[in-house]
Amino acid sequence: MFGGLAPLPLRLGGPPQDGWSATQMLRMAVDVAAASRTLPFAWVTVTRATGGASPVVVRASCRAPKVAITVTGDHPDPVVITFQAAPEDESEQRRTLSLKSARASRHNSTDPVLVALSGPQSVTVDSTGSDALDFTVAVHGAWNQHRPEDFGGTPNKQDTRTEVVPYAWNWYRDVGATLGSSFGTQQSGLLHARKVAMARALAGAERAEERVRCGSTPDTATITLSDWATALQVPHADTEPDWLVRQRCSVLYAAHNGGGLANLAEAVSDLLGSRFVSVVSVDIDDAPGAWPVAWDLGSGVWCESRRKILIDVRHPGDANDPDFSSLINLQLIKLLDRITPATVYFDWTTTETSGFYLDISLLDFTGL
Repeated sequence: MFGGLAPLPLRLGGPPQDGWSATQMLRMAVDVAAASRTLPFAWVTVTRATGGASPVVVRASCRAPKVAITVTGDHPDPVVITFQAAPEDESEQRRTLSLKSARASRHNSTDPVLVALSGPQSVTVDSTGSDALDFTVAVHGAWNQHRPEDFGGTPNKQDTRTEVVPYAWNWYRDVGATLGSSFGTQQSGLLHARKVAMARALAGAERAEERVRCGSTPDTATITLSDWATALQVPHADTEPDWLVRQRCSVLYAAHNGGGLANLAEAVSDLLGSRFVSVVSVDIDDAPGAWPVAWDLGSGVWCESRRKILIDVRHPGDANDPDFSSLINLQLIKLLDRITPATVYFDWTTTETSGFYLDISLLDFTGL
């Protein structure tokens, strides 16, 4: 792996003994993402001596590398552990913290402690009247939630079909063949080093040509991804990962104007993923006289009916979720505006809780 002819970055595929398939990588990415969601956000050990001393953080381990932790609560008040509202991740990007649950275990004592969330970023530990305290609290929360795509686990990833054998090794043999049998078989010394250098340079040129071909479509683009986002007018923030921008570019690139509902549903499903439920098409007949007579082109009004398309989605439960708002109100609306005719009115809705379609469902008649 780390020799002179190593095919870095590593390609997926190869024999089971020394290869790594795309399926195995996806399994690894899914497991790592699941671990990041289920493991506690932080472990904090706090001690408070007798005599009304202030609590002190003895040890803290946290997923956020630079989180600020504040602890208060002199006896007889409960101990309150407060975390930073938006700690920075490894790339120095601030991520909002929302605590979900906490559990505490006491050291050198069997007396119970009461643990409760007293705020979005704070935990309260009550010693039920005890003066001295020595406990560890494990806090679970939502912060910098990872998805398998963050670790390279995209479902459409495949094993390599081009570099099954490292390019550098093929070039190494070709360079050796040009030197004749007396020199081409040497695998040590200065001549060997020169052959390795030439082979790696030629392999780099071959990979550069391959990157150009991959950049010709947004599905496999890397260095040209920002150019594709500009050409397809895909709005994105600098903090959004490349896989998400690539996915949105791919959806718009593959979408065709004037397609049927099946094509529209496929494009919306690719964009929304697990949040997509269905596409609802509603035809509404306009009442007689709804349109001015001046619009009559002869033998009736030309716009005698309208069509409304509703995209049924799964709501995350948090009305203020910025990712959901950007996905639905920005990315989805832009996609529908691109692929639907001008005579179609579209919107999104959610009916997960036995709801209704606004301005569509006949509640009065349904109630009867």
